[in-house]
Amino acid sequence: MIASWTRQNSLLDPVKYFDIYENCYNFMMKLCWADGKVTCPRCGGDRVAYLANAKKWKSYAKHSQPTLMLKTGTIFEDSPIGLSKWLPAAWLVINCKNGISSYEVSRAPAFNETKEFENFTKSMRSILSITKSELG
Repeated sequence: MIASWTRQNSLLDPVKYFDIYENCYNFMMKLCWADGKVTCPRCGGDRVAYLANAKKWKSYAKHSQPTLMLKTGTIFEDSPIGLSKWLPAAWLVINCKNGISSYEVSRAPAFNETKEFENFTKSMRSILSITKSELG
């Protein structure tokens, strides 16, 4: 699933792919919960139920925010921008050989939130630099 997503040739492919909620859902499920068992990223509790109409999960652990979304526990959590925009932007940042600025991302036809992408680009750079240093 993830490998097929990263082999797309143009930005239009992931934009079309992640425009469908089920594709975002399946991608994030495999990314966040590879074993298929959803746990609360805040407390680690496994007593979680999916609310299909609201497209959220409800955690039955005792804490202040019992509802979970696909973005909960990720770098996208505090952003009002949906995953249908964030995931193609991640594809764009990851697949640029020479790096990319937040302004270049925001100039792409599918995106227009410059400040949000600036913060995202900084987060992605730090994640990618940690990953490269760990791999040697």
